Amino acid sequence: SLSDDYTDYYNQTLKLINKYGDLNDKITVEYVDMYNDPAFDAIQQKYSNEGIQYGDIIITTAAKVDGKDTERFKIVGFEDIYYLAEDTSNSYYQMMGMSAKYISGNNVETAVTSAIAYVLGSDTKKVVVFSGHSAADISTYTQQYMKLLSDNNFDVEEISNIPIATIEEDVDVIALLAPNSDLLDSEIDVIVDFLENDGKYG
Repeated sequence: SLSDDYTDYYNQTLKLINKYGDLNDKITVEYVDMYNDPAFDAIQQKYSNEGIQYGDIIITTAAKVDGKDTERFKIVGFEDIYYLAEDTSNSYYQMMGMSAKYISGNNVETAVTSAIAYVLGSDTKKVVVFSGHSAADISTYTQQYMKLLSDNNFDVEEISNIPIATIEEDVDVIALLAPNSDLLDSEIDVIVDFLENDGKYG
């Protein structure tokens, strides 16, 4: 549940979204009422696997992949657009065993710009986060780091298994976040092989 009135934040979001179309004639902004607009049925069917929610932003473009025209899209949802914080002052929700949140900031410009960069790009870098050697108390920071990467169009995967046995060929970057236990010699060998990259080093 969200507390208080966030009309100012919502109006700010609409103004920022409209600016994209105002500043770039290659960007078209269109609003669809998911409850009353017949066009929404087609949208819901087209993106049926995405679970479209009220207020979601769909960034879409036609792109060429392997010489073929195809659509690239990204859904920007409520929690991508707004920073949410726990409202610890709301005793009613606490008494009912629910949590209340309030919007503490607007992230729409970063979220939408990132989504535009994603749909226009065809080369997405893959990052693997090896968390098996990390301290348990940094798991929250690990998730925040992974979300930051994902928001900036990296394909992110977390692997908590140890030992690190292999790094797939399609991986561009690996991350070891605050390791608090030694790596085995075999794991170091795997990482060294990845970094040497068959002598290409990069």
